[in-house]
Amino acid sequence: MPATLGLAKQRSRSRRRAFSASLGQRQTIAGLVKHHLRLGNGPGLVCAVAPRERWIRGGFNTCIPVRVGSQRSAQPSSPKGETTLIFRCVMTHKLAEGTVDEKLSCEVGTHVWMQDHTRSDAVSALSLATQASLRPTPHTRPTATCADPTAYTLLEYISPATGRMLSTTWAAQRDDTARQRRLFRGLSRTMLSLARVPQPRIGSFPFDAADRTVVLANRPLLCCAAILESEGAPLAVNETYNCVKPFVADVLALHDRHFLADAVD
Repeated sequence: MPATLGLAKQRSRSRRRAFSASLGQRQTIAGLVKHHLRLGNGPGLVCAVAPRERWIRGGFNTCIPVRVGSQRSAQPSSPKGETTLIFRCVMTHKLAEGTVDEKLSCEVGTHVWMQDHTRSDAVSALSLATQASLRPTPHTRPTATCADPTAYTLLEYISPATGRMLSTTWAAQRDDTARQRRLFRGLSRTMLSLARVPQPRIGSFPFDAADRTVVLANRPLLCCAAILESEGAPLAVNETYNCVKPFVADVLALHDRHFLADAVD
């Protein structure tokens, strides 16, 4: 195994252990949620982190449901006043070192930009799920006993009564032509809504937490780039682009570098 790839895998295993340990800090997660919602520590407050079997794991993130409410609202007979949020953690071991903050910043920036510049129904639904947490408001930093377990965002929870993730229904309903039509039509509306705003270059939108601005100033963040870089491929797509040709050339160079880094002597 090449030294570059072997070192990348060793670092990934180390970060995986650190990530798993950080998610075991259930009280810390609850404390962070209460901090961002500006909740106190009153005796009637419930802030419960869901058990691990209810967590939702994707390719790059782990979503942890957190129930917030009063002890009275937590009773089945009195559901009012209770809400569920998603504590969404970046799986740091799935990303190359130094790219975690970049990923999180550009995700936040992209959502904020879409809220401000698009008006389609599909984008509005997406904004509804992210607006509360991705629009930062002034707040004091958590105390030392409430240290961040990992990079995270706090999102509104979309219950199954409102909608279900496509990944949970695709296998059973992929041949349903009516659902296919609605899916592709919705995706088309979103793409057309985004395309109505011309962009001066190819890149992504980082969110600047210092002055709360969103500017097209970061390199394009591609899923394939995140995967290949985490496996040891040297950085290739590392700037914004004024035209398509150099962007495509750098994407191809990224695959070439990954192939060379993964080559067996």
